[in-house]
Amino acid sequence: LLLERALQQNHSLTHVSIGWRHTHRSGLARLLFAIAQCPNVRHLHLVLDDWIPDVVLNSLLQNLKDIECLHIQATHVLSKDENGHWCCSPTKPPASEAGVLVPRLRGLNMERTPSSTCDHSVITKCVIRQAHFYPRLKVLSLVDYDLTDSTVVSLADYLHICGGISELSLRGNRKLTGHGLRMICHAPVMDKLDLSLCDLDPEDAIAVADAVKVRPWPVGELLLAGNHRIGSDGLKALTHKTFCQNVVSLDLSYTDAKDYRA
Repeated sequence: LLLERALQQNHSLTHVSIGWRHTHRSGLARLLFAIAQCPNVRHLHLVLDDWIPDVVLNSLLQNLKDIECLHIQATHVLSKDENGHWCCSPTKPPASEAGVLVPRLRGLNMERTPSSTCDHSVITKCVIRQAHFYPRLKVLSLVDYDLTDSTVVSLADYLHICGGISELSLRGNRKLTGHGLRMICHAPVMDKLDLSLCDLDPEDAIAVADAVKVRPWPVGELLLAGNHRIGSDGLKALTHKTFCQNVVSLDLSYTDAKDYRA
């Protein structure tokens, strides 16, 4: 409550970083709504290890028109199903609209692990849907979120439309396969593309290499650290001369390649 009041009284903040872990979810929602009222925020870093309603994220993104760096990690953004219930929790009562959302969040003991039958790519959809509100965005990080190929393809399409960004991190998204990786490597990410800890196998690594080879612009820095299943075939593709000519810096540390870094 004290932090919420401080945010309401001080709108000059430009850098906000919040870490949160599975407690007082209503307080988290109130805090995020308060941040949404700070018009000068340029850098927002959220590591929540929890879920938040999509209406909260939408409100946050709609108001941060000058955001330049957006980092969201270990966060599920849930939406309501056709019956008005939160996904993953059909037995819970539906939440009300944004105006009275926060009080109703208290005590909703949501299960920690979301159901595999629900669509948890909402976070990417929110970012893309609100993209026209923040044309200055240069750094985007969606970390540890289990993004799928379909949402990454939508993200790549958005990056082509908006003219690209400087840095993109999809670190720790282990459900990506060759198709999604190929499309995001084609996207106009200029300075840094982080695909570390994405559990790439040899076919995935070859898809990344093939996509980078034909990019019309080089990748400033490509991070593939921690993908220990790349294998010899993947490493061969990632160290091919044509590939290396289109990458300024390549990090293959902790890939069972004796911490090779080129």
